[in-house]
Amino acid sequence: MAASPARGRLLAAVRSQPVLTVCDGVPAPGCVVGLVADGDRLRLRIDRLEAMAAQLRISARLLALATW
Repeated sequence: MAASPARGRLLAAVRSQPVLTVCDGVPAPGCVVGLVADGDRLRLRIDRLEAMAAQLRISARLLALATW
């Protein structure tokens, strides 16, 4: 599904701010965590560069749960 223009504006507004953004699907620019459907489960995709830009530290436990 394509991101709405409002979503893009919101992500752009908080980009590089210490805000954890969670989006549906693979993380897009400005989104730190993406929730991706894998059968009947949700998987995490974490964009480490976006996390660094937002000055966030992602715990090792959360990174261990994420798929790459």
